[in-house]
Amino acid sequence: MPYEHKKLIRKFKELYEKDEYSVQIADIISGEHGKKSIIIDHKELSEFDPEVVETLVENPELVIRAAEEALEELIKEKMGGDEGVVPKGLHARFWNFGERWRTSIRYLRSADVGRFVVIEGLVKKASEVRPKLIEAAYMCRECKVVSMYEQEGARLMEPLFCKNPDCGLSKSETGFKLIMSKSVFVDEERLEIQELPEKLEGGQQPQRIIALAEDDMAGILAPGDRVIVYGVLQAVPRTRGNIKSTTFDFIFRVNYVDKENKEYTDIEPSEEDIKKIEEIAHSGDAIGQVVRSIAPTVYGHDDVKKALALQLFGGVAKEMPDGTHIRGDIHILLVGDPGTAKSQMLRYMSSLSPRGVYASGRSASAAGLTAAAVKDEGGDGRWTLEAGALVMADGGIACVDEMDKMSKEDRSSMHEAMEQQTITVVKAGISATLKSRCALLGAANPKYGRFSGRADTQFEEIDLPAPLISRFDMIFIMLDEQNPKRDKDIAHHILKGHRIGEKLKSGIEEDEEIKSHTSLLEPELLKKYVSYAKRKNPIMTDGAIERIESYYLEKRKAGKKEGTVAITARHLEALIRMTESSARIRLSEYADESDAEVAIELMKSYLENVLHDDVDTQYTGESRDTRNKKKIVQEALDELFKEHGEVRMEQIKERLEGKLAGTDVEEIVKKMWKGGEISEKRHGVYVKV
Repeated sequence: MPYEHKKLIRKFKELYEKDEYSVQIADIISGEHGKKSIIIDHKELSEFDPEVVETLVENPELVIRAAEEALEELIKEKMGGDEGVVPKGLHARFWNFGERWRTSIRYLRSADVGRFVVIEGLVKKASEVRPKLIEAAYMCRECKVVSMYEQEGARLMEPLFCKNPDCGLSKSETGFKLIMSKSVFVDEERLEIQELPEKLEGGQQPQRIIALAEDDMAGILAPGDRVIVYGVLQAVPRTRGNIKSTTFDFIFRVNYVDKENKEYTDIEPSEEDIKKIEEIAHSGDAIGQVVRSIAPTVYGHDDVKKALALQLFGGVAKEMPDGTHIRGDIHILLVGDPGTAKSQMLRYMSSLSPRGVYASGRSASAAGLTAAAVKDEGGDGRWTLEAGALVMADGGIACVDEMDKMSKEDRSSMHEAMEQQTITVVKAGISATLKSRCALLGAANPKYGRFSGRADTQFEEIDLPAPLISRFDMIFIMLDEQNPKRDKDIAHHILKGHRIGEKLKSGIEEDEEIKSHTSLLEPELLKKYVSYAKRKNPIMTDGAIERIESYYLEKRKAGKKEGTVAITARHLEALIRMTESSARIRLSEYADESDAEVAIELMKSYLENVLHDDVDTQYTGESRDTRNKKKIVQEALDELFKEHGEVRMEQIKERLEGKLAGTDVEEIVKKMWKGGEISEKRHGVYVKV
């Protein structure tokens, strides 16, 4: 049978005699750091008295009140019975309930109302912290006596009669004045908690609940924080004007908040899993096994998959002595012809990452990606922040498809998130900085839907602005080339995949063909592998540093000879991140030359095949050949403007005959006009700006 109130007080006083609670009580008495709550461990409480835990779950209000009264009495006894020294507003907080106690927001039901509940989720919105009146001091205007009146619910309750027995006048006969200085207030914050994205099954919309945090639990959370929230589930009636409905809404009154800000610890591998992971890591082909496990239904693209494997594990994020943050996340962009499985790879990567978020550029806005300022309609109408995709992916991978379909303003919102890994919001009177420590995997189609086939203009056909492109560590161009052997292999792979799907649909599970098409590492095991490896922070050996430095200096020297920039410091940092990631895959404490070689081979493929050893293409969006042609046209235009003032297209072509093709001249002049470098006076006639 559950305990009564007085017996509960005695039980808690016994519990508080333990060393760890004595230390907490001493901190409360000393008043250091404004501590006013005692934190009670559920596991210890279960060992101490399981019956108290049972009563807490069934009747939390009774147990919490008893725990707080026991704390007040104990402090009073320790201070020699002087009630005046007992701090006001003490709280008992309960935490560390095991996994089995946690429930999802979508499974909360009417039977849970009034019970102690543990939910895990993501903070979607957080209001400003505001004072809430819990005990009002009213002065009677007739007799001037001040009396205290407890407040319950959301509406301010005014006294009906004066508490002074010599007065006793009603509200209608006299007035009451609220004395702010003598009233008791407590901080309150309204939170909106949403289900964790990784806990959702296909097609499910994340459900939300309003949570009210008071006193020392208010103001400690920001949108995007992952939390385990302990508290009491309550229900409040829906209202329309002054009419109350018989339908109620859930409100979660927070008792304790446990922030889950440790990256990639959402999934805990078992001892058996760790044994398997370590076998793979030390097999000598760890990276190969991971690569073969990424999007197995997609044929080929081995370089892309290797880069995605490195992105999944990531480099080491660093905080420098001067406070500078250096990101460890690797950003990758896939630009390709239609049908090259870009979206399929993005979907697969978002499902592999424990905190993966998928967004399509066609339907994503700047606010949806970063953070939106929204009115809290359920509260007092104040503006609050709602976390976007890049904030929700904190500690994981944000996959943004169709980047070429996004507007210029929406794309520019990603710049800060990619480099500084923060999102600064200054809107609707709110100024806040949110964390966005995620890797970005983007996908886009070329400018004209399909690449033209000319290798020298491929990069110029990427329809994205240079400031955004320059923030990617690696960019891959995926071509749909017509090659008889490759076409046959792709057709065979796709047809075989469909037949396997048909077999699985028909209930055939054990089959050699099915085994050959299955991922080498199961997705669940790969998730655990990533989670386990992320805890390693490898240090580069002297050999790795020398190898990277040597490659970097060689490329710089070669570029200087050719009159180009072949590699920059940004690419050097990308090499370091990929080297660290390769070491993480091996679960190594050190990143050695072999890891540096993996990174260099990928970087070579990118710099030579995509940028053609001309990094300025990435930063300007134009190849060296185009820049040279533009320089020739610019010089010719300067001469013609001096001679004639205004110039016709035919004159420019005539001046450059034998130097440049007429189509190239037209294209460059149009680009210069669009860029505002020259002005068109009338059709086909240009003047200097």
